[in-house]
Amino acid sequence: MFTGFFRSKLTYFLLVLYLFFVGWWAEINIRHLQSDPQNYYYGFAYALVAVLGGLNGLNIAKSWGGFKSIVGRGISFFSLGLLSLAFGQIVFSYYNIIAKVEVPFPSLADLGYFSIIIFYILGSLSLFKVAGSKFSLHTLKGRLSVIIIPVLALAASYFLFIRDLQFDFSGVSNSIATFLSFSTPFGDAIYLSIVLLTFQLSRKFLGGVMRSRILLLIFALAFEYFTEYLFLYQAAAGTYYNGGIDDLLFATSITIMALGLNSLRLKKRHEEQ
Repeated sequence: MFTGFFRSKLTYFLLVLYLFFVGWWAEINIRHLQSDPQNYYYGFAYALVAVLGGLNGLNIAKSWGGFKSIVGRGISFFSLGLLSLAFGQIVFSYYNIIAKVEVPFPSLADLGYFSIIIFYILGSLSLFKVAGSKFSLHTLKGRLSVIIIPVLALAASYFLFIRDLQFDFSGVSNSIATFLSFSTPFGDAIYLSIVLLTFQLSRKFLGGVMRSRILLLIFALAFEYFTEYLFLYQAAAGTYYNGGIDDLLFATSITIMALGLNSLRLKKRHEEQ
């Protein structure tokens, strides 16, 4: 994987950019900044990496046939997920930097954030098919995994984030907020379940150059889930702040996904050589 992986100039650019974000994050937190303009600029800046990764991914998807092929669809959905994240983060930054008001909930930013879940679920389903996971569904172990993994993931989301929430449908705004509060943890659990099933059921079938690329995407999705989990935990505990550890993890998650999508560009070049 890594020989071809580092032939791409964009790979180096993304890695250097990520090191910049790590250094910037360290500077913010060494100075104990929590409401400084730098905190808000940090969140806006890493959204631009998501834009770069998303647009690059859509371009790569074309070489795989776009929505006409399973691989092309998967790449497209993951790319749209990155662009949705960028949209949400840019709107979020608008409230902080330009409007200088507390970000309302729900807001237009939540449209972007929730869209990430939809696109990542669709992308994960494509990944499941590409990895050959369906062949393991004919075994008892495969059938049990399809039941056990989603149940555990959904149960964890319920007990960690859902059970103490209150329904409030008094008005459109409260109804949307209630829907997002309940559906976000469950949506995250769904794509995590698909990712874990893909890894569990395809280990014996994955091989060659494609194996490392699919594993990188699986890792990117698992890392995104962990980041979302931490954000929900910090938001509930009232400890989240812009430019904190969660924003560093979001920058990391975006970079991993962008690198994973970019690695799929190399597959075509490899075949041509």
